[in-house]
Amino acid sequence: MTQIDLEGTYDLHVHTAPDVLVRKINDIEAAQQAKNAGMAGLLLKNHHTCTAPRAQIVEKVVPGISVVGALVLDYSVGGINLFAVEAALKMGAREIFMPTKSASNHRNKEGKLGGISILDKEGEKLISKIKDILDMVYQYKAILGTGHLSKLEIRLIVGQAKKQKIRKILVTHPESFLVDLTGEEQKDLADKGVYFERCYLSALSSVMKMPLERIASEIRIVGAERSILTTDLGQPDHPFPVEGLYAFINGLMNLGIKKNEIEIMTQENPRSLLD
Repeated sequence: MTQIDLEGTYDLHVHTAPDVLVRKINDIEAAQQAKNAGMAGLLLKNHHTCTAPRAQIVEKVVPGISVVGALVLDYSVGGINLFAVEAALKMGAREIFMPTKSASNHRNKEGKLGGISILDKEGEKLISKIKDILDMVYQYKAILGTGHLSKLEIRLIVGQAKKQKIRKILVTHPESFLVDLTGEEQKDLADKGVYFERCYLSALSSVMKMPLERIASEIRIVGAERSILTTDLGQPDHPFPVEGLYAFINGLMNLGIKKNEIEIMTQENPRSLLD
């Protein structure tokens, strides 16, 4: 099977140090490795803090590659906090993630209580703060990441985001057990103009144990035009992000995903989302 290199590709989900959790690689090392591989850009993700200021520094230290930051609306930044969103976007954050580790859905899947929900007390409608945050995301032309929300929360926030004219909606690892959207559910969202972030970690994690065959199948269901490939790597017991992206791409190609589809998912779509 023909292999592909990483020239011109993006990885919009990389976990780097400094972090609360132990990471295999720091911001600068990740950028340097990606640049050496010919990649075009990275997005630094952290569950606990905004990475936009760090990304700006990394671009100065490692010129020649685009490095952008993001914000996750977990407890450490105040949860559904419009002030944190505004500050992050003003500092250049390119993606605002809904709650991940602090999401009530995430905690429920781990058998824990509590967590952040974006629904009202009846569990039927979005809380009003979400609309304000979506306004800010639209204003700055940023990406809306769904994080570790439940299926219902995803469906409702996608509907509201479309009403507020947001076109960059990215469902975070839909194949993960934390989200677990079926192919049919993904197709319904894809028809609304949503993108899906396929993470290599889902296939590596001993918790998720997601066969690459399922990821390939879901790419075919919604089309490469609605998917991007990312690694979600940076954990000490997994490959470096660059190594992971290469393995992910070639693994999917061995399952019949075509080279032009890989280019759409690793170059065209990420570039369009970053605008």
